[in-house]
Amino acid sequence: KLYLHGSGIDITFGDGINYGGILLRGVIRLTDEFDIENGFMKEYFEGPLVVATELFSNLNTLNSKEKNEIVLTSVDRNNNPFSHSIIKTIKTKRVGLSAKSEDIDNYFKNLPIRYITIVPKFLKFKQTIKGIERLLGEQVINGTITLDDARKKILGYNKNFI
Repeated sequence: KLYLHGSGIDITFGDGINYGGILLRGVIRLTDEFDIENGFMKEYFEGPLVVATELFSNLNTLNSKEKNEIVLTSVDRNNNPFSHSIIKTIKTKRVGLSAKSEDIDNYFKNLPIRYITIVPKFLKFKQTIKGIERLLGEQVINGTITLDDARKKILGYNKNFI
């Protein structure tokens, strides 16, 4: 199911016993052909309303004979040219959640179940990620990304994180 709200678009799923969800706050429109200035990326959309507008404006209308289908697929690096555009997927804790009385130690609030996919910068394409320096600093300190990768591949400039 899809839910649109102020934090983004939730894609939820479950089997009656187990449940999960994905909150979309940024999406990239891809192209079929590689371009030296943009890679496979055509445009980056960020923010709850911008993402919702981009996704829903590309769906068929309700009275259309064509059905709308949104699917999650596995990316096979051997057969998918877009998958080589991914530099790193950062796993971090969620943001903007309030404390819950039943979660005394903030265990669920602080679970690292937020994923951010980093794609390379090109001359005319730049992905913006709010708080990227802080996130990369955490990753460098934890040893999940090298200082060199954080500086050269993602930021494009020297930054001291320690």
